[in-house]
Amino acid sequence: METIAVAHTDIPPRVLVVEDNPIQANILAAFVQQMGFSPVGPVSTAREALELCRYDLPHLAILDIKLAGEMDGIDLAINLRSLGKIPLVFVSGNSDYLVLQRIQKVRPVALLSKPYQPSLLQQAISQGVLMNTALFSLTPAGFTQLPTESSLFVRESNLLVRLDVTNVVSVQAVQKHAMITMASGRRHSVRLTLAEVLAHLPPADFVQCHRAWIVSLRHVEHVELSANLVHLSDGTTALLGRAYRQNIQQFLRIIG
Repeated sequence: METIAVAHTDIPPRVLVVEDNPIQANILAAFVQQMGFSPVGPVSTAREALELCRYDLPHLAILDIKLAGEMDGIDLAINLRSLGKIPLVFVSGNSDYLVLQRIQKVRPVALLSKPYQPSLLQQAISQGVLMNTALFSLTPAGFTQLPTESSLFVRESNLLVRLDVTNVVSVQAVQKHAMITMASGRRHSVRLTLAEVLAHLPPADFVQCHRAWIVSLRHVEHVELSANLVHLSDGTTALLGRAYRQNIQQFLRIIG
């Protein structure tokens, strides 16, 4: 298993493990240690977890959603976030719609469905620990939050992957899916209509320019009105439908 190196410190990143199944808790803690990180816990209740974090925040928290006691893992996540911007990884055997709605509000790094694959767990832990260095700077007074952009999550296998909305270049309808293209060139396919995707995007930043295309206004390089084309920052070209011309022009700051 690959060990992840974290810059500027000789102290292994601390990963909080909260799981009420003793066997799974010990497996998680051993997995964290095998990755080269320092497990905190494991503990089985939210109150125990908060007590561990009172004076020393972890770099990442792995939380089971269903916990013993009066608080579940999502309640715990909300309490942890009141202490600092701790990256979160949820593990759960129950991912129904209401649970997903509650989880979305705390914007975790990932949600892993039990039984989860070790490779997905490793990816989620690594991403969360590395994200921590971007979200925080450690000062003598503790953690100072740095600004973060809004995010979306897309499901890939048993993993919910966080997408930075500012890096979304376009969304294209492809058969019964919507293809989200990122500035990095990576693409994510979701089984949604364009209208459903657009409803989740910031209305001031995204506009539908064709029945099969949504574009990010921050990634529009130029609009070729004579050819009905929208040229984007990643080199791709979206179609501009005649019925959508006025729609896109009212969002552009046009002078002259």
